[in-house]
Amino acid sequence: MNRRTNRRNWIAALMIIVLMAGVGLWQNKERLERRWLYPWPFEEIVLYHAGRNNIDPYLVAGLINNESRFRAAAKSERGAVGLMQLMPETADWVAREMGVGRLGEGALLNPDTNVRLGCWYLSELLHEFEGNEVLALAAYNAGRGTVRQWMKEHNWDASFQDVQEIPYQETRAYVKRVLADRGKYKNLYLFVERSERNERSTS
Repeated sequence: MNRRTNRRNWIAALMIIVLMAGVGLWQNKERLERRWLYPWPFEEIVLYHAGRNNIDPYLVAGLINNESRFRAAAKSERGAVGLMQLMPETADWVAREMGVGRLGEGALLNPDTNVRLGCWYLSELLHEFEGNEVLALAAYNAGRGTVRQWMKEHNWDASFQDVQEIPYQETRAYVKRVLADRGKYKNLYLFVERSERNERSTS
């Protein structure tokens, strides 16, 4: 083996090592993001109720991450409660519409109950605004009546997508964050789910 061939082999081996190290660092980065920045407690509950309501589970995960950071006991100064930060009066209305009956005291602190009602409500908003996620999320944050008023005042229809045009700064920032987080959850967890399915199918 001459020096040139030997040098090429060393370069090739070094490139493989660097590539493998890069893949390891990337995978470790994703693990850290899943653990610290984009955790997903109650994932099975979210997947189940999102599926029952035909809504994107990653959108629900992004919404919960912004509403409560997945703290089941979260309560806001305004009175919103639980994972999806439902106002008690909204939750009571949703429960009646779903035929669940009267909610007991502390029911919204139960993760399954909260996500069940919250997913139904988000699905209802998406239906009301013809599948428009921007408008539905704005309504989740600012109220459906407020969004209807914006649509009337600014001549928006169901094709509206310009988040920058949302009048309330808080709601504008909220919609941006939820949509961005939906993308992060999809990127971080869809790959994991596929990998786990592949592992199960080959075992």
